[in-house]
Amino acid sequence: RAQLIAAGLSPTIFPPAIPSVERDAFYIFRSGLQINDKNRLTTRFNHSDTHTKNFLQGRLNTLERGVDGAAVDYGLAIQLASYTPQFFNELRFQSAARRSGLIRNEFSGSRASIVIDGAANFVRRPTPYFCNESDFSPAV
Repeated sequence: RAQLIAAGLSPTIFPPAIPSVERDAFYIFRSGLQINDKNRLTTRFNHSDTHTKNFLQGRLNTLERGVDGAAVDYGLAIQLASYTPQFFNELRFQSAARRSGLIRNEFSGSRASIVIDGAANFVRRPTPYFCNESDFSPAV
C-alpha cells in the first residue's frame, strides 16, 4: 500500500475495513391439497430479494472497487402425485428466475479496472446477470 500511495494513489481508497451492509428477505409459501385417497397436489413459491451495499470480496480490493449488489429470485413448483399399492406416478413442473447485478455507488471508480496480482484491485465495472429456467418432469 505504501508504494501505491507514494506513486500517487489516494490513501482514502485503502480503508482498514470496507464498509458493507446486507439487507435481504426470503419467503417460502407452501400448500398442499389431498384431492382424494390416491392423489395429492402440492405447490410452492419461493422469493428472495437481496441488496448489498459495497459488495466486495477479498483483502486486496480497494474502496474504488465498491459497487452495490442486488439479486431477486423467484421460484414456482407444482407437483401432482398419485399412489396405489401397485403404482406411483408423479407429475412435476418448476420454474425459476434470477436477476442480479452490480450497481455503481458513490465509491465506484470511473477509470479502467486494474489488477496487480498479490497487491491490489482497482475499479470494477457493474454488470447485470439474468437467468430463467423451467423444468417439466413426468415420472412413473
